[in-house]
Amino acid sequence: MLRHICYAFFCLCFSAQSFASEAKESERQKIGLDTPKIEASQDKFEENPGDPKNFKETLKTIREEEPSFGSWLWEKQMRPTLEHASDKPSLLIFLGTAAATSLAHQRDQSFREDYGDNKGMEKGKSGIGAVAGSGFPGIAIAATQLWFDTENGLQHSRAIGFTSLTHITLALAINRERPNGKGRSFPSGHTSSSFATAASLAYSYGPWVGVPALAAASFVGLSRTANNAHWLSDIVAGAGLGIFWARASAQVGITKDKELATWFPIYEPSLEGPRMGFGYQRRL
Repeated sequence: MLRHICYAFFCLCFSAQSFASEAKESERQKIGLDTPKIEASQDKFEENPGDPKNFKETLKTIREEEPSFGSWLWEKQMRPTLEHASDKPSLLIFLGTAAATSLAHQRDQSFREDYGDNKGMEKGKSGIGAVAGSGFPGIAIAATQLWFDTENGLQHSRAIGFTSLTHITLALAINRERPNGKGRSFPSGHTSSSFATAASLAYSYGPWVGVPALAAASFVGLSRTANNAHWLSDIVAGAGLGIFWARASAQVGITKDKELATWFPIYEPSLEGPRMGFGYQRRL
């Protein structure tokens, strides 16, 4: 039975990666990136989205052409990712993840009884999954990319950053009890970071790298249920969360419609203390 669940989980991940790739290609064709008639973008980081740049070249560009590092971080990295997180493919991924999480929630207890306490996976293997999904391997990969392949390294870093921020926020707000009695179960941070890395690698280097990476991420997710760290629905939600931000980050530099949608920070003082957040404005 576990083999069937693993296979279904892997197929779901591969389908999500394929769907995202098709959406990305469709978006490229829609705006004419594959034709020679397109006008060059004024944004240097968007002129050649797939053209690898090393760390020194990118740092030089930031120093020479950007007002400040903070401006570059917000305008060229964070804001475009947030904009793409609100487009139609992102909405479909969100709704699909919500539906899959709801279905998995119905199997939480039975899955726990069948595969918890390392019944479905040896303790040594689940321990490997705990280490692999800790986030440090993904950070190490992103750091290596930043030095040798900076464009894809930035893409990966954005995905990891937004995934981690979203996971921490949800975990603290929901504070769901884990199967082992601890808190902050939903969603799975190990799974979300693993899928953010796997999906980012799939976008950057194609299925030959992406499919094994997604399989490894699926292993991490299943290992977290085996050692009673998470419920099945935590794993499904974490996988969707990682894919969601990996896809949004991968679209940066693909479209040129930044004027149609704008995210902006909000700061409002009050008697209870400062209130901070993000506002969103879209021109119809």
